[in-house]
Amino acid sequence: MHWGSKSDIRDYVAGACLAFGVVLLAEEALSIYYASLGWVGISPIGEAEPLSSLFIGVHMVGGLLSGYLVGRRRAERIVPTALIAAVLAYIIESLFFRLLIGSFQGSLWALLSLVGGGVFGASFASVRRARRRLRRAAENEGDRSDAA
Repeated sequence: MHWGSKSDIRDYVAGACLAFGVVLLAEEALSIYYASLGWVGISPIGEAEPLSSLFIGVHMVGGLLSGYLVGRRRAERIVPTALIAAVLAYIIESLFFRLLIGSFQGSLWALLSLVGGGVFGASFASVRRARRRLRRAAENEGDRSDAA
């Protein structure tokens, strides 16, 4: 499999680290909060727990932010790059929790949320770029008609 140039690999790793960083920061902040309430050892995902939506939301935000920023940087292949970055973020998160904590509950939800958020963020960046291009073209056309 061809991963691309150094710039491509840098985009993959930067997006993955950003997504994982957002997720890790939010999960650690939540665990400190719940530990201060005396709830020790709670599971972020479980059977109809209210925390499961928060777990999914944090992963969606991490993927969305990563996909959007990678999409703004790239000129082509925006969505595939964001998809690879999201999967790489999942791999990093999975290794982190399995090696340091011993288990990774909600693994499938984390993957789906990161990928969904990453693809949505990249698509949003792509749409913004296209709208900006159309707006510039309309402004240039208006300048030409005013000059005539």
